[in-house]
Amino acid sequence: GVACAHHTISASGVDLPEMVARIARRFDVAVMALPGQGASNDDGALFEAALLHSGRAVIGAPRGVAASESFERVLVAWDGHREAARAVGDALPLLKAAKFVEIFSVSSRLAPADAEIPGCHIAGHLARHGVACEFRAVEDREPISELLLDRAEEARANLLVMGAYRHARWRQALIGGATRTVLHDARIPLLMSR
Repeated sequence: GVACAHHTISASGVDLPEMVARIARRFDVAVMALPGQGASNDDGALFEAALLHSGRAVIGAPRGVAASESFERVLVAWDGHREAARAVGDALPLLKAAKFVEIFSVSSRLAPADAEIPGCHIAGHLARHGVACEFRAVEDREPISELLLDRAEEARANLLVMGAYRHARWRQALIGGATRTVLHDARIPLLMSR
């Protein structure tokens, strides 16, 4: 019951990442394989092109994991920054349809506007849209990606919503980062926005 289009790209000598980004701009969301374990470098480049250059959200599906028919249990990674707000906005139709939504925050990573009661502002925003959600905050500890993936498993989430690449990609490539690690290690679909 969802209108969609499937694109198989077969080209040589063409800038495939730019082509993927251009195609993704024509749709509400792009659905692609996650560039995790077993993926080629080209897969990662194509996923990142859609994520960084299309202006659209991307749902990444892990390889070798059975997809669920719907995203009934959703975990939202919330740090109060622009990328997280964008991801929540892009995910709103899925959040409205979910049976369980949890806002998950790591306390010391929150933007100043959310520092008093972490996540209360975004929970209120979602409530105005008819999304009932729970909230959980934990104390900061590294790595943040491990906290997110562990909580997604504990909550039996079948979708993780998060902003991507709050820090520069070159910094993440050199010293690591939550986006890159979650992309590589996720065992459930991710909805990411930037």
